[in-house]
Amino acid sequence: GLGAMLEPSPEKELLQQKGISGTVTDEKGDPIPGVTIIVRGTALGALTDISGKYTLSNVPQNATLVFSFVGMTTQEIPSAGRAVVDVVL
Repeated sequence: GLGAMLEPSPEKELLQQKGISGTVTDEKGDPIPGVTIIVRGTALGALTDISGKYTLSNVPQNATLVFSFVGMTTQEIPSAGRAVVDVVL
């Protein structure tokens, strides 16, 4: 019937893009400025500011964020549809 046409398609859900923000800190809880955040497989990226905060726009919902900083282990974190992704490096 007509009801089936009104259902949102799962493909659209997966491709939905949104902003992600968060804070990067060290294990003591101090913010780390200058951390590079890249959305794996895209040209999207950002740097953390003096407060360790970053914002990314138009991120695919199922994206993996790659956090890297000189002298620290690179971390890959799935965004898993979250709007806020805080990381401890």
